[in-house]
Amino acid sequence: MSVSTPAFEASTGDKDNKTVLTTGSFSPTGGDLLIVMASARKVSSSITSITITSTFTGTFVEVGFLTATQTDFHLQVAHLTLGVSPGSGTVTATFDATSTAHSMICFTVNGHNTTTPVKQSKSFETGSGTSTGTLSFDAAITAGNQGIGCIADAGNGDPTNGTGETEIASQSAGSASAGPYCDAQYSTDTDQNWTGLDDRAHIVWLIEIDVAAVEEDDAYGFWWWFKPRQMLDRIMSGILNMEGYLSKASRHRPEVFILRRIRSLLTYRRRGNHLVPPLRITPIITKGS
Repeated sequence: MSVSTPAFEASTGDKDNKTVLTTGSFSPTGGDLLIVMASARKVSSSITSITITSTFTGTFVEVGFLTATQTDFHLQVAHLTLGVSPGSGTVTATFDATSTAHSMICFTVNGHNTTTPVKQSKSFETGSGTSTGTLSFDAAITAGNQGIGCIADAGNGDPTNGTGETEIASQSAGSASAGPYCDAQYSTDTDQNWTGLDDRAHIVWLIEIDVAAVEEDDAYGFWWWFKPRQMLDRIMSGILNMEGYLSKASRHRPEVFILRRIRSLLTYRRRGNHLVPPLRITPIITKGS
């Protein structure tokens, strides 16, 4: 199992002075992890926070907020695990001071760890003098996980994604002269790269999305697809019901003995801290397949 390829959901941006930026309506898939990056530039007062909310059920978890001191613009990244039936909705970024230009991108993944989706994150901001952006995760991306790179650039041009990285989406702030211009990409590379950036400043956030925890039955290879524990639970329930029915007539009936023997053979056994499948089906289970 692995985290899916990110799917673009919505984006928006403009250069009107405001404290609230809202996407158009979109309809994500139930259970997906909704990831949002939102950036804003100040007018006169510094922006010290960007709050992400939505009309979907649940509260966003902040990955991080960072300010580029060179040009005083800001980037927030947050995520929300959606409910089973999220329906259609919108996402809103609220700035604690008036922003003169702003942009936002929303995208989703599935197959993630729903308890702690972000395994690691890292960020940096840089001032003038460079038109390239490179940031490395502290550790290599774990097999099955997905690496996400989010950048907010001071310029008004679409950043070029690095070799090995694939763009999810990009969004301008609608300004002819300045950003923030947001770009999101994904890759399992340890390094995330962009070129063609404005040399005034840019902010980068990297996040590694952790794959969902392996369920107990996964340890038994292809038997996962048949859900043996659940299947045997149903069989055992039927046997117990039949035993009870026959025992009303006589507990010594041969059918009762046979059913109890079958139930014994189909019972999972504990070995140390692990449950072991019934001995009679163990030989046909291929581990690691």
